Amino acid sequence: MTKLRNTNNKNYLRKDNNTMNIVDCNGIIIEGAHNQDMKDVMRKLFGAMSWVNYYPIAENWDRSIRPHLDNTGLQQVLVEDFDKYTMGRWGKRFEPGRFPRDFEDYDWTSDFCGSHPEYFRYVKHGASHWLVNWYLTLARLVEPERPWRILRTLCHSAVWDGEAAMFDPYGMALFECGAAESFVRAAMGRNHAELAPGELLKTYPPEIEANALGAGERPVSSPGEANCFVSQSAIVLP
Repeated sequence: MTKLRNTNNKNYLRKDNNTMNIVDCNGIIIEGAHNQDMKDVMRKLFGAMSWVNYYPIAENWDRSIRPHLDNTGLQQVLVEDFDKYTMGRWGKRFEPGRFPRDFEDYDWTSDFCGSHPEYFRYVKHGASHWLVNWYLTLARLVEPERPWRILRTLCHSAVWDGEAAMFDPYGMALFECGAAESFVRAAMGRNHAELAPGELLKTYPPEIEANALGAGERPVSSPGEANCFVSQSAIVLP
């Protein structure tokens, strides 16, 4: 895996056989758990990663994001990628003017009270791989000076600026533990990859996406998917 931060004097996450351990810079285990306790360890990990945050999408929606939504290139990316998803899942076309949420088949919005933010329209549970190119293209329009790039694993794809910001409406809507969860899911699971800044992810219909990812199972992108965190590499914690 790409080394994302300097390992000197830092804690990091390491998988040892069936145990995921948080270890210090000398390799001494600070916290560890077998797979059945993975969620508890991951929550502690997320809590330690205060250095990563979400780009403030909701706060900047009207001023910085909405003006770009009619961009022809941006719309083309969404239609081309999400049409592969809807055709592969249901044999239905994703037409211009539709939203990914129009095809939602999992009730996650009931956890939210009041009116929903507009970015929810661009979230579909289980479909982050077919939304991430739209997120990347939008992030580059909104903040073109940042080196936005895609992080991808079997269970999640998200956009990162190479420093401390995640541009991930999907994670904001669906993950319980903030930007740290988005980062870890996208950066250190099975079949992880960090694309070059600005590079789009190659997408395929869902029935062949698993083979494209080099995985022997269907890609997942769901909350609480603890078994996605099986990287053989280490990731540094602050």
